[in-house]
Amino acid sequence: MTIDHTPQPLTEFQIQAAAVALRKALYGSNHFSICDVDNLAKLLDRTVGGKDYQALHAMHCVHWGDMPLGMADVVRRKVVELLGLPENVLKPVPTEGPQLGEIVLMEPEVKRPRLAFWKRA
Repeated sequence: MTIDHTPQPLTEFQIQAAAVALRKALYGSNHFSICDVDNLAKLLDRTVGGKDYQALHAMHCVHWGDMPLGMADVVRRKVVELLGLPENVLKPVPTEGPQLGEIVLMEPEVKRPRLAFWKRA
């Protein structure tokens, strides 16, 4: 009995999940997390390792603002490189307004208590 280790193509859901996870990993937190890289690598069937991975692992939980000038961009590029993704995934993230396909949570409408029926205004 042989086991086929050929990577299977990702479904649309898996592609979208990977995109959301990558955005969170690179821009959605105030610190770098190697756990996000590991989870993405598993989803994408990629094996990550080597000295660059070890360097990223050493920077686990370092705040982006605590990195030397320009280092955050280097870290983001290195993550994309290690995952074998095209560099164009590093588009700047818009800071205002909902994006296509983005879920926007609305504040619930506040209902004022009604006056008692005998006290109509």
